[in-house]
Amino acid sequence: MLIDDEKNLWVSTYGHGLYYQTKDILLSKQFQQLTYSPNLKHGLANDHLLSLYQDPKGIIWIGTDGYGLHRYDKRQIQFGHQKHQSNNSASISNDFVRAILKDSNNILWVGTRDGLNKQTDTGFKHYKADKNHNIGLTNNNIFSLYEDANKRIWVGTYGGGLLLYNPVNDSFSAFTMQSHQLSSNRIYAIEGDHIGNLWLGSNEGLTRFNPDTLQVTHFKYSADKNSISNNTVFSITYDSENNAIWAGTRVGLNKFSLNDETFTHYQSDLKKPNSLTHDMVTSLHLQDKNTLWVGTLGGLNKLNIQTNKVINITEFDGLLNDNIFAIKQDSSGYLWLSSNQGLTRYAPQTQQMQHFLPANGIQHHSFILGAAFQANDGELFFGGINGFNQFDPLKLTLATKPPEPVITDLLIYNQSVATQQYIKNKTQAAKLISYTDRLFFKEEDSVIGFKFSALNSAEPLLNTNMLTS
Repeated sequence: MLIDDEKNLWVSTYGHGLYYQTKDILLSKQFQQLTYSPNLKHGLANDHLLSLYQDPKGIIWIGTDGYGLHRYDKRQIQFGHQKHQSNNSASISNDFVRAILKDSNNILWVGTRDGLNKQTDTGFKHYKADKNHNIGLTNNNIFSLYEDANKRIWVGTYGGGLLLYNPVNDSFSAFTMQSHQLSSNRIYAIEGDHIGNLWLGSNEGLTRFNPDTLQVTHFKYSADKNSISNNTVFSITYDSENNAIWAGTRVGLNKFSLNDETFTHYQSDLKKPNSLTHDMVTSLHLQDKNTLWVGTLGGLNKLNIQTNKVINITEFDGLLNDNIFAIKQDSSGYLWLSSNQGLTRYAPQTQQMQHFLPANGIQHHSFILGAAFQANDGELFFGGINGFNQFDPLKLTLATKPPEPVITDLLIYNQSVATQQYIKNKTQAAKLISYTDRLFFKEEDSVIGFKFSALNSAEPLLNTNMLTS
């Protein structure tokens, strides 16, 4: 039996799994039983349990008879995780999540490579392409979602153009190259401005589309200096303070001034210190009228809009990965960065970073370009290749106590050696080096090294190092 740090009761059994009782009903007859299920990937592997232990980090360890050791970290459930379940028709239609939106009615929309999903009281309702393209989707591969100032839901597809959701009859209307002269039917990004225009990023440049007048204007790459730097537009953000559209492309960042319709280019140049880390701009976050955060395939960039000064943050500065797929900022000022190796919380003022991996509860190491959303209440959503995470960044319980370092090995001339011969007069029984108080070395042992590890059961694989002197 175990009473954990929150005064909850855990009882292990031999053959009937695990029983759990919360502190508010402690010692009552009401127990929650947790047993082995072949459909539960991260559940018990066996119902024959032998032991329970909670370590100083709050991790609960469960010993089994013949099926090894189980590890349970309650902090993992802080990152809500939803994914496709083959035996649950109310789960999302596919694990590959490309776009997320929580609309003004608090309805959650999730775009995947196999259909659009709308959350209801009983789960997710799926929308798929129909044969006639009359009321359903025109394409099942959803790339972008946007709600405009009139509370209309817009859906960008990969090959089916731009769709408008009609809540009255639960259907969709299509706007395509063929019907409304859009530049492409692949809509990678959607953004709105203050006068009701939609700005569309595609594989054929930047498009300004007014859904009320149906007026369309295209901005494509040309040899003319006053053009967009590349026709593949991955990310767009509207800057009301500077009356501009920022567009991230395959070949740099573009600022499009709405006052005089001129383009300013920002690109990577190894010879210039104030340039982007990479030309492929994957994500944008406008912090204020002076600061634009730019995610690329070569790291994060802080652009001072007024001075054009760029500060680079890369793996050399502590990032998990230089592929920055989405950037969101919480009310405490932390930037949340999704990448190809996990999720990172970055403090711009101190440059400190905290990383989150699947062991912490995130959906996978790999997230998807542009698949992120911040709701009005501050809740964050990040999509990847194994569903999506949703969480309130202000309610996370994060580890603040540093792990305890211990010496794990003794090295002489970089070779591992037994500890016993360096204990004085060999009168002390040989012990693990971490429990040895004093060691005595010969003069010729001039290169002495130690391996050490930080005992952190929450992240056991991220805390090893070596020291030599």
